Order: sequence, then C-alpha cells, then structure tokens
Amino acid sequence: VLMICSRGNECPAGGQMHAECYSALEKQLLRTIKESTRSSARGVGSESEQLKAMWTTKYDLIHKACRCACDHGYVRAKLWGNRAGVMRLGDDEADKYSEAEKKKKKVEELLADKRKREEQLKQRARERRAIEREQARLRNQQA
Repeated sequence: VLMICSRGNECPAGGQMHAECYSALEKQLLRTIKESTRSSARGVGSESEQLKAMWTTKYDLIHKACRCACDHGYVRAKLWGNRAGVMRLGDDEADKYSEAEKKKKKVEELLADKRKREEQLKQRARERRAIEREQARLRNQQA
C-alpha cells in the first residue's frame, strides 16, 4: 500500500507498507474510530463507511496512531482521486505513481549533485582569488 508521510520528501522510510501490515493497522485504526465515536455523537455508520472516512474526515481521530517509520511524521494512505480506496502496488495507476516518484527522486538527486559541483567550483574560485590577492600583496611589499 502506498503511504504518504507528513514530512514529505524528507522522509527516508520509502512510502510503502506491506499489505499484511496495512491490514493490521487498518483494524487497529477502525477500533480507535469506533471507540472515539462511541464516546462522542459523531458516529460514522457501517465499517465500509468508516474505511472510507478513515483517511479523510476521521483522520484527525487516528493520526497519532499513524507514526511513520522515520519517527518524525505521520503516515496517511495514498488515496485514489475519488477517495474510493487506497493505492496499492500492482495497481496500474499506483505503478505509474511509483515510477513517477522514482523519476522525481532521481531528478532531485541530479539537481543536488549539480548544486554541489557548482558550490565546489565557486569555492575553488574564491580560494584561487584569495591566493592571487596574497601574491599581489607580497609583490607590492617587495617593491
């Protein structure tokens, strides 16, 4: 199942959860929703309605139980556009999403490498100018 961390691109956890782990989490979260809606007047109805509401309207009730593996954010299931269900690896659209994420990550890495090289070139140029200034100062002292 594709998951999204609240830390966004800074999360190193990978953005995926095993189907078995997701099922266990889903059961735990449904229990949390049922317990919290029993104590309030905000009932959700059937289990299928609760599953739909879990990652949208009722997420505020469960987000604390959704700690990400990175220990800095909270996860949320990646939903289809119509919110009918969660994206799972193996789904055509999910595979496209996964490929797009990989491409995006690769582009970000290339841009980071480019920025690093540019900064190294700038640093070398600054060092070279400092050496030239020092050499000019020494020549002026000797004259």
